[in-house]
Amino acid sequence: MANTLKLGAGKWATGKDTVLSFNDENGNFKPLPFSFSRASSATVVNQSGLIETVGSGEPRIDFLGNTKGALLLEPTRTNMVEYSEDGTQWGTINTTVSLTTDSTSPSSQSSVYKVNDDANDAQHRVDVRPSLTNGTQYTFSAFVKKESNSDVDFVYLLFSSNFSTTRFYFNIEEGTSLDSGGIIENYGNGWYKISGTATANSSGNGVLGVNLSNANNNNTYSGTGNGSIFVWGLQLESNASYATSYIPTSGSAVTRVQDDSSQTVPNGVSLSTTGTVFLDYTLNIDLVSAAHFPFSITDYNNNSSNEWLTRGSFRFDINTNGGVTYEFVLLSAAISTTTTVSDIFTSIGSRGKMAVSWNGTNVTFSVNGVNYQDTLSTNFTGSLDGIYLGVLGTFNNTYKGGQFNDIKLYNTRLSNAELQALTTI
Repeated sequence: MANTLKLGAGKWATGKDTVLSFNDENGNFKPLPFSFSRASSATVVNQSGLIETVGSGEPRIDFLGNTKGALLLEPTRTNMVEYSEDGTQWGTINTTVSLTTDSTSPSSQSSVYKVNDDANDAQHRVDVRPSLTNGTQYTFSAFVKKESNSDVDFVYLLFSSNFSTTRFYFNIEEGTSLDSGGIIENYGNGWYKISGTATANSSGNGVLGVNLSNANNNNTYSGTGNGSIFVWGLQLESNASYATSYIPTSGSAVTRVQDDSSQTVPNGVSLSTTGTVFLDYTLNIDLVSAAHFPFSITDYNNNSSNEWLTRGSFRFDINTNGGVTYEFVLLSAAISTTTTVSDIFTSIGSRGKMAVSWNGTNVTFSVNGVNYQDTLSTNFTGSLDGIYLGVLGTFNNTYKGGQFNDIKLYNTRLSNAELQALTTI
């Protein structure tokens, strides 16, 4: 089986405004560049496991929990917390905040802020109080680390004042989330990124807190003066159902612009009457609100405004009722099947392997080692000339990001056994 395009799988080459894929048929290397754009700087976890900032227009290959790396594409987001790393600018409730060299930050800074409880029987926290808008969904995140001799193992994220009071508890000794909706990610060296989401029920200044706790569901406790955690990288994102990569601030809100990547299929890559597309992808979108899966290949030979739905589009629709439709549309023939979201993704951060393979008479979808096959009612005779990551074509500006681990295009119809082997996790 001829593999005519490869992107990722541990082989990454990036440059200003470009991500390089390649064709290595018959041992001959041919570069196939993807265009790329982002009109702002952004952060990424590098191969050393540290958060670093890359410049405008530089693609991000993210190595968080992935030794091979993945192309990270994210939507535009703003960090509303004006001082993400300066603990002197955070509010305090029954805590003291001090700059210390007892730990380095997730970005290798030599000093971070340590938060210590006091002896009161009360809440113990640091917080920020930005202006909120009624009915808007917000995601709050922070990097936390337990101090080695601390009396407390638990923290919780607090949403209050202009929220219906909401708490997400975490055990940062064991690195676990204790509430549905609470997300915890291991950044190494004892650091965890914790996040949660809530919707404001009135407008005004909210309270977003990082609270110490001595047990799950204890929002208050009697401090000892020796309950301490390190806190870094506070972030609040609006119109957001999940936390994106860290956006550093120092005195004002900062916006990271969305990443865009696409490619016109180059000469020598043929996907006309027969072919296979493979995608290894890690989810970072909300399953309920997602409109379309963030990858498509498209034939532009039809002038219909709906051509992305009717000609050559490899499309994954995630429906609000919890179903997901895999659809590959060839000329006027629409072939689809439905299963549940959990068959591919269990949560944000979960991984799926998918492939679609076709010839003139049939098409097979393979999802995590399970095949779904349909017979074409119309033979496919068109050609494919567009590949899009993140945005499903220039005619559909709905942005959906993610982490692209591996993409392959073949100019042959793979067997069902080959598809199962290719997509098995």
